[in-house]
Amino acid sequence: MNRSTTVLLRDLDEEDKSQENQGLPLSLLRQFSTKERGVARRRQTMTSILRRSISDSVERNLCYRVGLHQACRDGLIDIVRALQQRGVPTINTLDKDGLAPIHYAARYDHEEIVQLLIEGGADLDIFSGCESKFTTPLQIAARFNSPATARLLVLNGVDVAKQSSYGQQALHYAARRGNLKVVQVLLREGKAEVNAEDNENSTPLHAASQEGKLDVVEILLQYGADPSLSDNDGYTAVHLAAKDGYDDVLEKLLSTAKTCGVSCPAILNKMDNDANSCLHLAVRHGHIKSAEVCIKYGADTCAVQDDLSSPLHVACVNGYYEIAKLLLLNGANIHDEDAEGMTPILRASLTGNVEILDLLLSEGADISSEENTYSPSPLMCAVKRGHPNAVRFLLQRGSPIDLRDVSHRTSLHVAVFSSDAETLKVLLQAGGECLLNSRDKNDQTPLHYAATKGSLQLIQELLKTGAKVDVKDEDERIPLHYAVENGDLDCVRVLLEACPESIHITDFCLQNCLHFSAWHGHLAVTKYLLDQGAAVDSRCDERLTPLIQSAFCGCNLTTSLLLDHGAKIDATDKNGCTALIAAASRGRVSVLRLLLDRGADIRLVTTDGKNCLETAIANGHQDVCMEIIKHERWKEAFPVCDKRSNFIPLKSLIETFPSVAKVVMDKCIQSSHHLRTDEDYSVTYDFKYVNPHPSLLSDGRVFFAPKTMLDYGREELIFHPLIIELMRCKWQHMGVRYFYISAVIYLFYLGNLTLYMLCIQHLCLLNSARPVISTRQNVCIFARIKVWEIFIAVMTAVYLLIEMHQAFWETWNYIELSNIADVCTFSTALISIFPEPLGLEFHDKCVFLVISVLFGYLTLLLYLQSVFESGIHVTMLFVVLKTLGKVAVMFFILIFAFALVFQMLLSKEANAIALNMTMNGTLLGDIDKDPFQSLRFSFVKVVAMTIGEIEYTRFFIDQRLFSPTLSQAVFLVFCVMMPIVLMNLTIGLAVGDIDSIQQNAEFKRLSIKIEVIHEFHEKSPLWLLHRLHQPKSVKQPNRKAKTILHKIKGLGNRLVSGKKTKYTVEDAERNLADHLTKILTSRMKEQDDRISGITLEMKEQRKLLESLLQRMPGTEALRTLSDD
Repeated sequence: MNRSTTVLLRDLDEEDKSQENQGLPLSLLRQFSTKERGVARRRQTMTSILRRSISDSVERNLCYRVGLHQACRDGLIDIVRALQQRGVPTINTLDKDGLAPIHYAARYDHEEIVQLLIEGGADLDIFSGCESKFTTPLQIAARFNSPATARLLVLNGVDVAKQSSYGQQALHYAARRGNLKVVQVLLREGKAEVNAEDNENSTPLHAASQEGKLDVVEILLQYGADPSLSDNDGYTAVHLAAKDGYDDVLEKLLSTAKTCGVSCPAILNKMDNDANSCLHLAVRHGHIKSAEVCIKYGADTCAVQDDLSSPLHVACVNGYYEIAKLLLLNGANIHDEDAEGMTPILRASLTGNVEILDLLLSEGADISSEENTYSPSPLMCAVKRGHPNAVRFLLQRGSPIDLRDVSHRTSLHVAVFSSDAETLKVLLQAGGECLLNSRDKNDQTPLHYAATKGSLQLIQELLKTGAKVDVKDEDERIPLHYAVENGDLDCVRVLLEACPESIHITDFCLQNCLHFSAWHGHLAVTKYLLDQGAAVDSRCDERLTPLIQSAFCGCNLTTSLLLDHGAKIDATDKNGCTALIAAASRGRVSVLRLLLDRGADIRLVTTDGKNCLETAIANGHQDVCMEIIKHERWKEAFPVCDKRSNFIPLKSLIETFPSVAKVVMDKCIQSSHHLRTDEDYSVTYDFKYVNPHPSLLSDGRVFFAPKTMLDYGREELIFHPLIIELMRCKWQHMGVRYFYISAVIYLFYLGNLTLYMLCIQHLCLLNSARPVISTRQNVCIFARIKVWEIFIAVMTAVYLLIEMHQAFWETWNYIELSNIADVCTFSTALISIFPEPLGLEFHDKCVFLVISVLFGYLTLLLYLQSVFESGIHVTMLFVVLKTLGKVAVMFFILIFAFALVFQMLLSKEANAIALNMTMNGTLLGDIDKDPFQSLRFSFVKVVAMTIGEIEYTRFFIDQRLFSPTLSQAVFLVFCVMMPIVLMNLTIGLAVGDIDSIQQNAEFKRLSIKIEVIHEFHEKSPLWLLHRLHQPKSVKQPNRKAKTILHKIKGLGNRLVSGKKTKYTVEDAERNLADHLTKILTSRMKEQDDRISGITLEMKEQRKLLESLLQRMPGTEALRTLSDD
């Protein structure tokens, strides 16, 4: 891009500053100042332009490569004329910079070239590209002061009202740049609208006034510009002139408005969008002459903004003394209050301007508020902002020193809170000693404030002046309490040296200094207080000791320090909370570990019966629970069950922290001290926690840990060796004794029910025309059937009573598949035996008997699922049935649709009617055997066809159809959708379910056993559970059976217990060792992090020290440090 284009685009984009640095090396920009960089830039730019110009004129033939755009830019009229004679078609074409030839000619005021372009058909109103803000040639001429070109364009009919992308017309550009001749051309010859508005409702008068172009403002006013028009910000031209300090422009605007009969006060007092009047703007920006002009033409010196700030407030805030003096001379109210109730003198006090304070006081401003009003005073404001000179001046002018604010704070309170030592000294020297022990509304003295802020210098100054140390506030706290609470040892030492007895002073909660220090974990302060004789076991109103408060805080070092000084480790508060329970409730692991190692009683409980473990579980602190369990005294905090609250620790751990429950179960497996290969090596499994004795539970309900694990999905816990051994022992005791016996009894009952059904079938077939089969005649005699009926009725009644008892105790939980099958089996069996009371016929008896036998065998499947190892296949069956039920809706819709269609297309009756066939006897007989004779039969037939009974030849070859083509098409659709797609979909889903069950077969098998055993526990009486309870199991894996009886017993145990699990005792011990290793590794990592932090801090301290030494005179010390 050449120089001319660069200059044009830079001016259009108004980015002069950003482009000044382009092309210069970064090192050059860093070496020179802003002014020097500008000179260097211009020098380099001129050098590059001169070099390129000489190259173009000497080494190249310029005429052969100059285009119309460049010729118009450089004023080469001959080349422009020659190009026009050749008929160059680029007269209205935009170049890569978005400019047409006429834009360049207008920019450089080449009038003759513009005339040639107009004669050649150039578009006078053509817009430049987006990078040039969519400006027209007239706007460019107006902007860059090309009056001749502007006049020529106007005379040739250019549209002077065209707007750029910002909505600005040519008059806006000319007015802003102060191009007077162009403005005259546009107004006189172009008849431009003098009050034209851009996108922000800004007029040319706004633009000229904002830039201070007085001559342009004058001519705009001559042509009728309205100075009262406002832009989007609420600014009039008068506002802009006042804001930027162009007092001559402001004077001209107001004088013209006054001459035209426009109210100057109305314009001056008009508020912009930020509620600023012209006088506010002039005062805010410090333009005193503009302020004088505003006042001269009637500006209200008492006008207020939205926050009720007057011009005098603004002048006081910004420290403009001359302007404040001017305002006061012209009637400004010295007592006006803003929205915050602040007067000008209060605002001046906040800034600390002594000259303005003197001016305001001399004009009658109140040096203090009225008595007992508690309004802000100048002295308090100056003290608050830390202006000692202003404070000294106000005191010299007679300001009372004992003034108080609404909170009854004195100036001494405020000075101390602001941590301004110099202001404090000024006040004390001016008679502030009388305020040393003054109290605010909270009864706090300045010394309380100093202790709260932790300012040692202020504390020393107050104590030196005579402040009392033992003054209590409304909470009965003394300054020492606040210093201790902040942990500032130097302040504590100074205050305690001033009054050693204050170490035992307590607040309203009976807390002394040691309580505050322990509660916030300030180690150094705690050590100092103990060395000074603080009572280590002092108690507050809540009976809290410093040790308990330190445990709540979680400071390990402070807790250790208190214990070293003899603090009672098992002291309790009024709620029975010890330091150990306090640490557990807040999750303070390190403090809890320290207390356990120091011998804290882990068995103590609070008044609501919670020990440290239960407290940690209730508050969700897993790391605390893990720390308690891994301690050697963990059993003391781990009761089987708390009868008072019915709290079972292991149950809560399974529900919330399964990893901690796993560690507990690992600890319940103990191996003997023998070698693993020794014959006497044994493993003891303690079931005390996973299956506690029923007598230990308050409500008598048995806690069965595997059931809780199953309910919460803790699969990893179910496969723990302790649970595997528990299930083996349970199954050995209950499976053989009860479940298998129950299964055999039920099988005997079902066998009798089956034989009874066969005999009933035999009686139905027995008639005079048919001989009796000899094999059944010996069994199915009437007397024997009656005995069967009585036997079956008795057993059925017993079973029904058992089910009723179970339903009574389980209520809604009774409703499940196995119970429903049982009830259906026994109720239908009883109805089939005694049909007469219900008025049923013999065939109804057979129907109920069939239903009973069907449900009976379904119940037998459920027995197989629960009792035998092959029950996993029964589980597969029910899972597949469940999946089938989910897709049954889709099956039903399609089957119903095809049943309707096939009844219409394939039924013999419909085809006979359509084919006008005679209904003879043969045809009527065939219709009676038609599977599509009704919707019910059609539905059943479609189901049969879906599973494979297609019979294509029977329906499409042997039978005449009234629409064979349509019937075959529908049949093909049926074959694709039903037997192929739907059946394969169902098979795929079933295969997926079976595969999932096979992958988790061991878990499924254990889940079934857990459910069965838990159900047995729920149904069994307590005396039976007491009898069957087994507290532990001892296994000797290396000891072989010595007798045949023992071998047979071992074989039976293996058959009953099923397959061995892949999880062993060695895995449990390995997991426990891994867990302890992880704990040790984490602690080592914490130590490494601490060492790294200390090393980093030492490096930072070294850098800081080196930087300080570099600033010191002489380099000997620095050289010594570098040598080190």
